[in-house]
Amino acid sequence: MVRSFMRAKVCCVCGERVKDTSVYKSYKNSCICVKCFSKLEKTPMNSLFEGTHYLDFLSAPFYYSDMYRRIFLGFKFGGNYALGHIIGMAAEEYFSVHKALREYDCIVPVPLTKAGKRKRGFNQAEMLAEYFSRGISVPVELSLRRDHEKAVQSNLTGAMRAENVSGAFSVCGDVAGKRVLIADDIFTSGSTMNECAKVLREAGAEDVGGIAAAYVKRPDKGIRLM
Repeated sequence: MVRSFMRAKVCCVCGERVKDTSVYKSYKNSCICVKCFSKLEKTPMNSLFEGTHYLDFLSAPFYYSDMYRRIFLGFKFGGNYALGHIIGMAAEEYFSVHKALREYDCIVPVPLTKAGKRKRGFNQAEMLAEYFSRGISVPVELSLRRDHEKAVQSNLTGAMRAENVSGAFSVCGDVAGKRVLIADDIFTSGSTMNECAKVLREAGAEDVGGIAAAYVKRPDKGIRLM
């Protein structure tokens, strides 16, 4: 008789093999263990961070801490899709109890240019948006198009980010009268979401909020709880 053996799950943070009883979230053979998940810096439940000129607010389950950064970079730039699924599942759990977000009509992921998506092979915002959608039971609609990208946002300072995305997005779906949530991977300066919110409002969106997997903490910015 030929025996089949299951490969042990490996924690994406500490690299240790993990027993099922110590797994927090897993995707195929990758996981995050309970111990490492407890060390991720989490935002308060049902918290809202500052909005921007066109964006009402931002909600996210994690702060962009060093440990979270290790996981995220492996997903976004390291080609380890399993890490993205693990982030998504953890975000889904967080958003599932955020009742105010269920009142929105659709989730619109921040798009990549066609060339950018071909180069990376996927759009991380679209992938995460599917998990956000499952958490709050709000459908994903691809209602935004990215027409150009002058430079990669992560390489720019705060002042340069707004200029870099100015005029980069256009609406390609019906958002008139809708309450829209823009989905992205990380909220840094808010420039990208603000530009997306601008064109959505110009196209008739009634309210525009933001949801992301992680938020770059700024000590001078407070939060409010819903």
